[in-house]
Amino acid sequence: MWRFRSLCSSTVAPMAIVIVRQLHEDHIQDLCSLYRQTWWAADRTLREVRRMLDHSDIVVGLVDDRDERLVGFARVLTDSIYKAFLLDVMVVESRQGLGLGRYLMETVLHLPELDLVRDIQLHCPPDMVAFYEKWGFSTDLAGTLALRLRRT
Repeated sequence: MWRFRSLCSSTVAPMAIVIVRQLHEDHIQDLCSLYRQTWWAADRTLREVRRMLDHSDIVVGLVDDRDERLVGFARVLTDSIYKAFLLDVMVVESRQGLGLGRYLMETVLHLPELDLVRDIQLHCPPDMVAFYEKWGFSTDLAGTLALRLRRT
C-alpha cells in the first residue's frame, strides 16, 4: 500500500493518501460526485460509471486515509504494449494545489502494467498542457490528427 503525506502549509491539515486499485461502493459514489464537478463528464450516471469501471483496464484512486473518501482518480485503457489512453485524471477541487495531481500521475505512469507501452495518450484542455508536459506529454502528434466520432 503506497501512501502520500503532505504538509503543504499551516492552513492545511496533514493528510495521508492511500492508493487503491479497485473502488468500493462509497468510492464509486464519490467518483460520481467528482464527475459532476467537471465540464466534460457532469452527466455521467451511477450505472454508466459502474459499467465504465468494469471495462477499464487500470483504475487508480487516491483515498484520504482519515475519512476513506475518494479525493483523486484516473483510469487507463490499454493493449499493454503499443497504446494506452489515460482518462479522467481528476482531483477533488478542495484538494487541488496540494500535489495530489502530481502524485496521481507519477503513480499511474510507473505502474508495471504500463512498463512496455510505447505510446500513452490523453486529452486535456489547453490550460492543462503545461501540467502534463512535465512527464513528456506533447501536443506534437507526429503529423497525425486526433479524430472523434461522438454518439449521443
